Amino acid sequence: MKWLLYLTVVAWSVACSRPANTDSSSAENIDPSIVDSAYLAMARATGSEGLTVLRGTVRGLGPVSVYLLPKSPDSLGGTLIYPRPADAEGQNAYEVLQVSGKQREKLISLNLGGRFDVRGELRGSLTDNGFRGEWRDAAGIPRHEVQLSRYQLPYALASRTYSNVKKPNPISLDLHVQWTEMVEPSPPHLRDAFNRTVYADAEKSWTSFEKQFEEERRTIGNEELPEYARQRTMDQYDELLYADDQLICLRQLVSIYMGGAHPMWGLQSKVFDVRAARFLEADELFADRRRPLNYLSAYCRPILQKMLNTDSRDPMLQGGTEAKNENFQQLLPTQQGLLVQFNPYEVGPYAVGAPEVLIPWPELLANCRVIPALEAIARAAQPAAGKQ
Repeated sequence: MKWLLYLTVVAWSVACSRPANTDSSSAENIDPSIVDSAYLAMARATGSEGLTVLRGTVRGLGPVSVYLLPKSPDSLGGTLIYPRPADAEGQNAYEVLQVSGKQREKLISLNLGGRFDVRGELRGSLTDNGFRGEWRDAAGIPRHEVQLSRYQLPYALASRTYSNVKKPNPISLDLHVQWTEMVEPSPPHLRDAFNRTVYADAEKSWTSFEKQFEEERRTIGNEELPEYARQRTMDQYDELLYADDQLICLRQLVSIYMGGAHPMWGLQSKVFDVRAARFLEADELFADRRRPLNYLSAYCRPILQKMLNTDSRDPMLQGGTEAKNENFQQLLPTQQGLLVQFNPYEVGPYAVGAPEVLIPWPELLANCRVIPALEAIARAAQPAAGKQ
């Protein structure tokens, strides 16, 4: 049975990720004293604003995709995604690295903070066509030359953050909500459709947590609490896992600590259809909305059983992978395939975290009818797969 507190967190996260009908001008009426707006420093460095997508092959890493957003006039952040050898079930076939770096004019350096043997730095320069430089290992020794091509997009993205920090009285607040925003020179109708939903979701997240914090503080009053029980934290941020001229695929992570034994956390998948100018529900990724549920259940269950080292009759595994819509809401297209994600407590205890199953595009397309945008990702991935 899923824990009540976790369900509260996930229900909150789900509610905050649904499309909302709000005034599109609300994103422009933010108090600048509490919101750290992203600087569009990429305009100076690359001649374009917002998101930069780089793709190519790095020796030692294989085909890679890099998604960079400006964080300040001289800093960048984002994700670097590369394939790893798959296990017997075809899983763990990719790695997502959080990257952060600095830029000076057209020079750029990105720190690779990944697991396993991928630690080091990409150092080089951004050009009109892409990135040229070298990959240095953790000791600073140059290992491989790197040349990545720029992927041109019909929109631009940036990052914004809302923060609210309060000292203990009697409990403390440490709240940070980051969201992705579509910026100029993106077409106005795309900006309005994207920002209206994303900003409303972010605002609902922080206002709900702040309201709960204030109510709890009044209830506690002057009661003395141990140190661990005085902290209230919330961190919410986006990971960009794929972007092209048809789809923007975001993974939103939220972690909430209410003074207990450990934080409660969860994730949400957000897929924006660029051509339709709206966010898609999970079942809208498929042409047939019934057939995929049976397939997803049959594909994911045995993989999760081995991954979690559990019995096939385990009630959490059985319940969490049953062919129901609510069990397969977290679907995220990536360059490698369709990522099926499960939140903590959905298919196993808290200790197993948030398991995920990657269905390679050839496998998925052989068994399911998907929308044209996914077929396009699969076609684009075929040449890259051949270079591994």
